[in-house]
Amino acid sequence: MWSLWSLLLFEALLPVVVVSVQVLSKVGDSELLVAECPPGFQVREAIWRSLWPSEELLATFFRGSLETLYHSRFLGRVQLYDNLSLELGPLKPGDSGNFSVLMVDTRGQTWTQTLYLKVYASGKASYKDVLLVVVPITLFLILAGLFGAWHHGLCSGKKKDACTDGVLPETENALV
Repeated sequence: MWSLWSLLLFEALLPVVVVSVQVLSKVGDSELLVAECPPGFQVREAIWRSLWPSEELLATFFRGSLETLYHSRFLGRVQLYDNLSLELGPLKPGDSGNFSVLMVDTRGQTWTQTLYLKVYASGKASYKDVLLVVVPITLFLILAGLFGAWHHGLCSGKKKDACTDGVLPETENALV
């Protein structure tokens, strides 16, 4: 228990990297919240929490053991796996909210991943919520395509000299 308290107390003191993800699901389904961390990050401890509407401890991983016996609104509907992903289900209409996993590696560095779970009732996502996911992804892809086309145009054809290492082409003067 000391390790859990020390992890929560020192969370604000350690450098934290945060990654956010949105997850869409429907009532009655189960959803797997996947814990992802950077390459080479060897997890020593992990804490899964529900952040909204109130903060609740859902599951922990300490000293190689998985624990999901915390009294929360998800009691009996949560499963923590060896890869530190958390399964919630069957989902209820009030299960929408923010979830986070705080992971500490063997060097004491932290990594926090926040996931927003949106649970739908008729099996269809609302137009507004779909736009919150589709529009940013579409804009990113369009901007990446425009940048790629611009860069390709800059480095090809008549403007090839702009992409060389600053070497200007030499011109020959014909001596007659």
